[in-house]
Amino acid sequence: MFKRLLSALCCLMLLCSFALAEEPLVLTKTKDKEILRVEGEKRFVNDAAGIFTTDRMEKLVNAFNAAFDALPEGHPPIYLYLVESSRSHPIARTFDENSPAYNYLLENLHADYFDHLKYTTYEEFCNYFYTTDHHWNYKGSYQGYVDVVRLLLGPDEKVLEPVEEFTCKQIYNGSYAHTLKDPISDEHFTIYRYDPFPVYECYTSRTNYKKGKKSQYTHFNTYLENKAKNGRYANHYAQCYGGDAGFLLFKSEAPQDRVLLIIGNSLSNAVKTMLTAHFGTVVYIDPRKYPKKSFTISGLIDEFGATQVLLLGDANLFIFGEAPRP
Repeated sequence: MFKRLLSALCCLMLLCSFALAEEPLVLTKTKDKEILRVEGEKRFVNDAAGIFTTDRMEKLVNAFNAAFDALPEGHPPIYLYLVESSRSHPIARTFDENSPAYNYLLENLHADYFDHLKYTTYEEFCNYFYTTDHHWNYKGSYQGYVDVVRLLLGPDEKVLEPVEEFTCKQIYNGSYAHTLKDPISDEHFTIYRYDPFPVYECYTSRTNYKKGKKSQYTHFNTYLENKAKNGRYANHYAQCYGGDAGFLLFKSEAPQDRVLLIIGNSLSNAVKTMLTAHFGTVVYIDPRKYPKKSFTISGLIDEFGATQVLLLGDANLFIFGEAPRP
């Protein structure tokens, strides 16, 4: 009798768990039409349907295509890694691995190789992104870093491996919370610690590079020591990983014949310094901040001797920013 009762109770619990899993994800509107709140949770996401449209991406995609098509034969290969944020991926309990934005780029962008951050469930999405910010978190950006290394250098290239998760004392109310002035987060800012992290030099302009004037970019150690400045809406993602810049050049002791040109937006901030473990030179251009007159992909390839070109960012990389000139 007891065994039958226990078995029935287990079946009931299993059915309840399935029922809960089947419940649709409820997203409610906020005062910002592009931001939605996940009902019953302290999480905001973007309304992808209101951000990604082919019309919004078409102009910059066509401009990149014109620049790529104008490159001479034998040019360095062009790679795309799309960060599938909720700006391009409509968030639900389950969904297709490819977002509409990624499918559009696969069909229309004249790149040679493609990859993207992959997930198909809401739980996987939550594992990769902050609760109140549009950027990927330490787990998402690390997965992106591994994907990018595999995309650029193949499966045999050794990647950096985290030695521990380090949770800082700071609560992170990110871009969504800041925009809405709604500090709902109870998420502590967490990062991976690497031992060792690649040693590199950073230069914020061509002039500084020629003069040997180095700049600090990331502030990992400040966070690892729990000494970071806090504030209700402090941008810990930018403070820790490095902020936006139109031009950056990184030099390291990695193979000197590997020169990577990255064209990206803020989603690349958590990844590009890690790539100095694999490339002797990493040149970074942000089309939102780089001077339009100087933005020629062929010119950048020739100037720095780029051996590979990587487009790295979310859907907004193809919506906002200057268009490259052929």
